[in-house]
Amino acid sequence: WILLNTTLKPEKKVFILEVPRYKLPDVRLLVLSTLKPLKHFFFKAGVLILPLSIILWLLFSFPRVNGEVVPVEQTYAGRAGQAVSVLFSPMQYDWKISTALIAGIAAKEVVVSTLGTIYAVEDQNEEGIKEAFRNDPNFNMGVVLSLLVFILVYTPCMTVIGTLWYELWWRWWLFWVLYPTLLAWILAFITYKAYFFFV
Repeated sequence: WILLNTTLKPEKKVFILEVPRYKLPDVRLLVLSTLKPLKHFFFKAGVLILPLSIILWLLFSFPRVNGEVVPVEQTYAGRAGQAVSVLFSPMQYDWKISTALIAGIAAKEVVVSTLGTIYAVEDQNEEGIKEAFRNDPNFNMGVVLSLLVFILVYTPCMTVIGTLWYELWWRWWLFWVLYPTLLAWILAFITYKAYFFFV
């Protein structure tokens, strides 16, 4: 250390940092700088988000009999869930879980509320949903753990899907929509099998 300091004397440089004056933000400038990217997002990503929202609403609201909403299993979303449940049969997911996963495209947290609706839990309170799950013989710890893994990993919510649509080339967009879902299926399957292997 002494040798280096005597032979290689570094130049002493003064570091000056100028700090700007703190002041209240200009409201007009703040609104303009916020509205521009917001408008940009709604007109670009919103092109996909709005149709997706409408499609999901239609799937869960129709068909109707005498103007009345039919039970969830008879809606288009319920029928789609029954069709898709074949893909999830290795993890023991029934049509209820499959339908909730379709609704989860809107937002991941919607999965639980959709399950609450399907089980017709009053007020969709937490204890009521827990009780409904306990009474369903299809729900076991292996299914629950694998479902948690699937929900965490699969296709992001439609806001992200809309943003990706705007930001990426359509093939990359398709990749980032399908790849997480495939990965989620594989990880959920491994989790399900691992649980029963070790328990």
